[in-house]
Amino acid sequence: MARNVGQVDAWCSLITAVCGELGVPAHGISPARKGAKLDAKRFEAVTGWVGSSNEHARDAAMVAWPYRKAVL
Repeated sequence: MARNVGQVDAWCSLITAVCGELGVPAHGISPARKGAKLDAKRFEAVTGWVGSSNEHARDAAMVAWPYRKAVL
């Protein structure tokens, strides 16, 4: 598990660095603040998404959810 976490951290750093080189604003967002995992029914109630989703897709969406109306 620790090895996988290290790989994820490395990829996040690499992506952030490449974005910086390309002039694309990017920063890491910790998934810790997204809250509890949502099942499909609760996810639909929160987001309005009626399509299929898996646990990983719902987690990713909830990490991004607070920024959905952000303007650069």
